[in-house]
Amino acid sequence: QGVARVTAWDGRLVAAEAQWRAALTLDTTNTASLAGLSQTLRWQGRLAAAREVLTRIPAERRTERDYVEERRQVDAALRTTGAPSITYERDSDGNRISTLSLRARRSLRPRLQASGDFYLRTASYHAAFPGSRQAWGVMGTGRYLFEPGWVVSAGLGVSGADGAGSATEPALLLSASTPARYRVGGSLTLLRTAFDATALIIERGVTMTERSLGLRFSPAPRWNLDGGASWTTFDGTESNRRIAGYLAGTRSLAPAWAAVASVRSFG
Repeated sequence: QGVARVTAWDGRLVAAEAQWRAALTLDTTNTASLAGLSQTLRWQGRLAAAREVLTRIPAERRTERDYVEERRQVDAALRTTGAPSITYERDSDGNRISTLSLRARRSLRPRLQASGDFYLRTASYHAAFPGSRQAWGVMGTGRYLFEPGWVVSAGLGVSGADGAGSATEPALLLSASTPARYRVGGSLTLLRTAFDATALIIERGVTMTERSLGLRFSPAPRWNLDGGASWTTFDGTESNRRIAGYLAGTRSLAPAWAAVASVRSFG
């Protein structure tokens, strides 16, 4: 148990999972081993599998500290959540943008989650026109997890604005990502939605379709490299294309601290 616990803390989650399972071959109902395996699966993002492991702990042992604490963590990760936010932006060109957003998430099943996103944006640009412009959007998304951690998401929504060239537009999201347990992974995403970042763009009614590829690599414990590339088309009074890429390196220093260096480019 001690070796498996240290291995998990070191971030080697696949190896830790194998060590916990090996320990359970000697004692299939050991509370500490089952709770440790559940924790390792939870850290891999496999909440359904973690919860299933906890059901193997006999009922008479579910007052033990290892079970109580791990069950609390799993239930907290699966509970319904809501996250409101307010942002305000301004720049040297005279743009003023405030955005109110709300994200809510609910677990319909341990492997199936539903989420909803809503935003209301107010933007002004007095160099081009008086007053302000408003844009809004709402999207519902379903997310399903396949063992050992594959995630597939699909979302539908709608957006609108009060700009002269704006119209109510459908929004679409499709995404798939590899299990977080592996040192190398990636994701593919297709997103179509309104592009309403500033008042002038809202006024002209621009939509965007973005295809993106994300990659990640963990060369050593506490080290992570993330990169990605995207190809985006914009449609409004004119059509535009953008190719972008980024690379970021992260070093975990402590449970609550990390150092990050990143670079991005687009054209």
